[in-house]
Amino acid sequence: MGASGMMGREVDRVVALMKDPALTGAVVVSLPEPLVMAETVELVPRITDRFGRAPLALLINRSATALADASPPPGWLQTLALTPAARQTVQTVADELRVRAQLEAELSGSLARQTTLGCFSVPELLGLGPVEVIDALTAELGGAR
Repeated sequence: MGASGMMGREVDRVVALMKDPALTGAVVVSLPEPLVMAETVELVPRITDRFGRAPLALLINRSATALADASPPPGWLQTLALTPAARQTVQTVADELRVRAQLEAELSGSLARQTTLGCFSVPELLGLGPVEVIDALTAELGGAR
Protein backbone atom coordinates (compact mmCIF):
# COMPACT_ATOMS: atom_id res chain seq x y z
CA MET A 1 0.00 0.00 0.00
CA GLY A 2 1.62 3.24 -1.16
CA ALA A 3 0.98 6.85 -0.31
CA SER A 4 -1.53 8.79 -2.38
CA GLY A 5 -2.30 12.42 -3.09
CA MET A 6 0.34 15.03 -2.36
CA MET A 7 2.35 12.65 -0.18
CA GLY A 8 2.40 10.02 -2.92
CA ARG A 9 3.59 12.55 -5.48
CA GLU A 10 6.33 13.73 -3.12
CA VAL A 11 7.45 10.16 -2.44
CA ASP A 12 7.57 9.48 -6.19
CA ARG A 13 9.57 12.68 -6.75
CA VAL A 14 12.12 11.81 -4.06
CA VAL A 15 12.48 8.21 -5.28
CA ALA A 16 13.04 9.45 -8.85
CA LEU A 17 15.58 11.98 -7.56
CA MET A 18 17.46 9.32 -5.60
CA LYS A 19 17.56 6.98 -8.60
CA ASP A 20 18.88 9.62 -11.02
CA PRO A 21 22.66 9.11 -11.26
CA ALA A 22 23.09 12.61 -12.71
CA LEU A 23 21.75 14.11 -9.47
CA THR A 24 22.61 11.77 -6.61
CA GLY A 25 24.84 8.93 -5.58
CA ALA A 26 25.72 7.02 -2.45
CA VAL A 27 29.05 7.43 -0.71
CA VAL A 28 29.71 4.78 1.94
CA VAL A 29 31.78 5.82 4.95
CA SER A 30 33.49 3.16 7.05
CA LEU A 31 36.13 2.72 9.73
CA PRO A 32 39.05 0.25 9.72
CA GLU A 33 37.53 -1.78 12.56
CA PRO A 34 36.38 -5.42 12.26
CA LEU A 35 32.67 -5.01 13.07
CA VAL A 36 32.28 -1.86 10.98
CA MET A 37 34.12 -3.54 8.10
CA ALA A 38 31.78 -6.54 8.19
CA GLU A 39 28.76 -4.24 8.10
CA THR A 40 30.26 -2.25 5.21
CA VAL A 41 30.94 -5.40 3.19
CA GLU A 42 27.24 -6.29 3.58
CA LEU A 43 26.01 -2.74 2.90
CA VAL A 44 27.70 -2.04 -0.43
CA PRO A 45 25.91 -4.84 -2.39
CA ARG A 46 22.58 -3.84 -0.79
CA ILE A 47 23.03 -0.27 -2.02
CA THR A 48 23.85 -1.57 -5.49
CA ASP A 49 20.73 -3.75 -5.49
CA ARG A 50 18.43 -1.07 -4.10
CA PHE A 51 19.55 1.79 -6.36
CA GLY A 52 20.44 -0.29 -9.40
CA ARG A 53 23.96 1.13 -9.42
CA ALA A 54 27.09 0.89 -7.34
CA PRO A 55 27.94 3.45 -4.66
CA LEU A 56 30.13 6.26 -5.95
CA ALA A 57 32.92 5.63 -3.46
CA LEU A 58 33.98 4.12 -0.17
CA LEU A 59 35.55 6.57 2.28
CA ILE A 60 37.57 5.04 5.07
CA ASN A 61 37.51 7.53 7.94
CA ARG A 62 40.16 7.61 10.68
CA SER A 63 42.67 6.24 8.23
CA ALA A 64 45.76 4.70 9.76
CA THR A 65 47.71 4.53 6.51
CA ALA A 66 49.20 8.00 6.96
CA LEU A 67 50.60 6.94 10.34
CA ALA A 68 51.54 3.30 9.81
CA ASP A 69 51.52 0.54 7.30
CA ALA A 70 51.72 -3.22 7.60
CA SER A 71 55.54 -3.23 7.64
CA PRO A 72 57.73 -3.83 10.71
CA PRO A 73 58.16 -1.04 13.27
CA PRO A 74 60.36 1.85 12.14
CA GLY A 75 63.99 1.79 13.25
CA TRP A 76 63.78 5.20 14.91
CA LEU A 77 61.42 3.73 17.50
CA GLN A 78 64.32 1.84 19.05
CA THR A 79 66.51 4.97 19.20
CA LEU A 80 64.14 6.94 21.47
CA ALA A 81 65.27 7.42 25.07
CA LEU A 82 62.20 5.97 26.76
CA THR A 83 61.53 4.11 29.95
CA PRO A 84 60.62 0.45 29.40
CA ALA A 85 56.95 1.21 30.21
CA ALA A 86 56.87 4.15 27.78
CA ARG A 87 58.61 2.07 25.10
CA GLN A 88 55.98 -0.66 25.55
CA THR A 89 53.18 1.91 25.25
CA VAL A 90 54.66 3.36 22.06
CA GLN A 91 55.13 -0.16 20.68
CA THR A 92 51.51 -1.03 21.50
CA VAL A 93 50.26 2.07 19.66
CA ALA A 94 52.49 1.30 16.67
CA ASP A 95 51.21 -2.30 16.61
CA GLU A 96 47.59 -1.13 16.73
CA LEU A 97 48.18 1.33 13.89
CA ARG A 98 49.68 -1.44 11.77
CA VAL A 99 46.67 -3.67 12.44
CA ARG A 100 44.30 -0.84 11.48
CA ALA A 101 46.31 -0.17 8.31
CA GLN A 102 46.10 -3.86 7.41
CA LEU A 103 42.32 -3.90 8.03
CA GLU A 104 42.00 -0.79 5.91
CA ALA A 105 43.92 -2.42 3.05
CA GLU A 106 41.69 -5.52 3.27
CA LEU A 107 38.50 -3.43 3.21
CA SER A 108 39.73 -1.32 0.32
CA GLY A 109 40.84 -4.40 -1.60
CA SER A 110 37.54 -6.21 -1.16
CA LEU A 111 35.30 -3.28 -2.11
CA ALA A 112 37.30 -1.09 -4.52
CA ARG A 113 35.84 -2.75 -7.60
CA GLN A 114 32.31 -2.60 -6.20
CA THR A 115 32.21 1.22 -6.27
CA THR A 116 32.31 3.64 -9.18
CA LEU A 117 35.32 5.69 -8.05
CA GLY A 118 37.02 3.22 -5.70
CA CYS A 119 38.12 3.56 -2.09
CA PHE A 120 39.66 6.59 -0.45
CA SER A 121 41.27 6.94 2.95
CA VAL A 122 40.71 10.15 4.86
CA PRO A 123 42.11 11.35 8.18
CA GLU A 124 39.95 11.81 11.25
CA LEU A 125 36.88 13.86 10.29
CA LEU A 126 35.17 13.77 13.68
CA GLY A 127 35.12 17.22 15.24
CA LEU A 128 35.62 19.08 11.98
CA GLY A 129 33.08 21.65 10.92
CA PRO A 130 30.97 21.07 7.79
CA VAL A 131 33.17 23.24 5.58
CA GLU A 132 36.32 21.49 6.82
CA VAL A 133 34.78 18.08 6.09
CA ILE A 134 33.82 19.16 2.56
CA ASP A 135 37.34 20.56 2.02
CA ALA A 136 38.94 17.29 3.19
CA LEU A 137 36.66 15.16 1.01
CA THR A 138 37.10 17.45 -2.00
CA ALA A 139 40.88 17.17 -1.68
CA GLU A 140 40.67 13.37 -1.46
CA LEU A 141 38.11 12.90 -4.24
CA GLY A 142 39.45 15.65 -6.50
CA GLY A 143 41.66 13.32 -8.48
CA ALA A 144 38.91 10.73 -8.95
CA ARG A 145 37.03 12.43 -11.75
